[in-house]
Amino acid sequence: GIVSKGTVIIERRGGEKDELSDISENPYFGVYSLIGVANTRDRTVRAKTPAQILRFWRSRLLKIIGDYPEAKAALSFTAKKYLDSQILDHGLQKLPVFKGFSHSFLDQVAMLMSTRLYWPDQVIVTKGAPAVGMV
Repeated sequence: GIVSKGTVIIERRGGEKDELSDISENPYFGVYSLIGVANTRDRTVRAKTPAQILRFWRSRLLKIIGDYPEAKAALSFTAKKYLDSQILDHGLQKLPVFKGFSHSFLDQVAMLMSTRLYWPDQVIVTKGAPAVGMV
């Protein structure tokens, strides 16, 4: 949502809190769920003062994004930046193929990884294509 009036408090993991208001530099939240890289909320947002929030839904965005390639490219770039930041907090040790490796090694593997955002109905891999890695 976009905070158009008022102030909200964003509670992050571990109880950390940030305040966003209509005069702050980036008065918004929920961007990653809007572009589809997050399916669950990782923060709680509460109104500190009476707050007017502009809301927008992913399903509506997906209906129009195909007609605006420059917007799709920009949103894909934003999503990639987010996903790239998540690689460093990778959780690779949970995959059986990487179980038991040192954290240092897994950090190096994570640095070699890249991300790409796939929009609904976009093909990720094609049967019969050369298999050169995980994707």
